[in-house]
Amino acid sequence: MNQELVSKIGKYTERSQELVIKAIKPQQVVILVLGSHDDELLQDRMDTAIKFAKTLGGKVKINWFLSGGTKRQMEQSSSSEAESMRELLYNRGNSNWKIKIDTLSKNTAENFAHFRKYVESETKSTIYVVTSNFHHARANSILSGIIPIPVNWILSPKACPSCHRDEKIHIFNVKSD
Repeated sequence: MNQELVSKIGKYTERSQELVIKAIKPQQVVILVLGSHDDELLQDRMDTAIKFAKTLGGKVKINWFLSGGTKRQMEQSSSSEAESMRELLYNRGNSNWKIKIDTLSKNTAENFAHFRKYVESETKSTIYVVTSNFHHARANSILSGIIPIPVNWILSPKACPSCHRDEKIHIFNVKSD
């Protein structure tokens, strides 16, 4: 039912988010946020995720899975994408949220492979995946080959100048990811 509602509503908007939340009333939620080596995209994904989480209210147990690591480390960053996201949650989130980080993933396929191990213990949770709108098609293709359970998508609007072009190239490599 959750996936069906989200599919009917389409991409994330504040209004559609309210409709989904009212319709499904989850008791426990897992929010997976996919990392990005681009700081602006990472910030936008986290802003979108935090805004969504706060609309769920205090009665819903929220578990976070923040995934992303080595691309930022290759750029000589002092922290992984997941660690940067955790900092944003600590600064703007709820201290009762449970946070798990994956600092090892190098790409979207690894994000989902590591998440699969975690989510297998969260069988009663409603799952939301947060990424950018431009990244959704490829991420969904990869996810369907790794995690055979329905998820709901929360899409942030921001894109970088080369994002759409890069995604068109990457979509052809989904099977090799």
